[in-house]
Amino acid sequence: MAAAQKTLALLVFCVIVMQVQNQGFASVIMQRSLLQTGDAGNSTDCPTLCDGRCAVAGRANRCLQFCLICCGKCDCVPSGTYGYPPGDCVCYANLKNSKGGHKCP
Repeated sequence: MAAAQKTLALLVFCVIVMQVQNQGFASVIMQRSLLQTGDAGNSTDCPTLCDGRCAVAGRANRCLQFCLICCGKCDCVPSGTYGYPPGDCVCYANLKNSKGGHKCP
């Protein structure tokens, strides 16, 4: 009986650890599904565009999360994997964070 309780406790602990580790990834998946269903505007192409934009990012999940937010607001993503080419998705380039820096990757 004690062995069964320890096994159950270990199983519950493992499930909790897995949920905590996947929390960030799950939020990205949820944002992507909202964009694909059209609930966040007409940004149905955002997941594909952001996959390209964040392809070489060191923190791909974080890049993807912010890219999807910005694309949802602007309905566009600048070409390339970094920088803001002039005239290429000006809305995306002009979004700022609370410290005045670029919000979008």
